[in-house]
Amino acid sequence: MNDNRLYQVGAIIEAILFVAGDSIKIDDLSKAINISKTETELAIETLKKYYENNSRGLCLKIFNDNIQLTTKSDYSNYITRVLQPIQKQNIT
Repeated sequence: MNDNRLYQVGAIIEAILFVAGDSIKIDDLSKAINISKTETELAIETLKKYYENNSRGLCLKIFNDNIQLTTKSDYSNYITRVLQPIQKQNIT
């Protein structure tokens, strides 16, 4: 897989994970994108390194052959400050 295709597949995976909001099976990603599991894992690893090596608020969690796009725990206080008042407004 050339670099352009690798980044394109990474962007596809990123978009799917963002919209899903939950973990996705790596096999399901491979089937949806119509590439091998090895190619999917390569794109995931590249995307994961991107999030790790840059000052990003998101990260990829990989567990039990699933992957999930999540926020970094470093920013949980900020998220709570914004979302807690919104949740209280919705309750009352």
